Amino acid sequence: MSPKVKKLFILTVGQTGSGKSTLHNAAGGHRSTTSSVDSDPAECGTTTFEFTVDGITYIVVLIDTPGIGDAGQNGQSLTDQEIRHEIGTFLQKENIRKVNAIFWIVKGDKADDLMVSELS
Repeated sequence: MSPKVKKLFILTVGQTGSGKSTLHNAAGGHRSTTSSVDSDPAECGTTTFEFTVDGITYIVVLIDTPGIGDAGQNGQSLTDQEIRHEIGTFLQKENIRKVNAIFWIVKGDKADDLMVSELS
């Protein structure tokens, strides 16, 4: 990869239905080059897009993680340990050695409660 290209890996984490996949779809838009976001919600998927700023091309890979509260193969919610295992397995399989950022997505109806508790 040339010095004028930077690849960024970003995990999106949050509850089921918080909008992680919606963020991926909006961010990738028509420029999306890879998308497996609509696959099994209890598995990881990616959306890849790129843009250029000041001559540097950024390739952004958003990693859609299983939602907290997603049902696994047995129909029961995945535990935190199972979610971490799914993410770790996915990162290893895709040979992703470094995550540049983690976006914690919060449902709109929960955001006020979280902000109040953090500010108290």
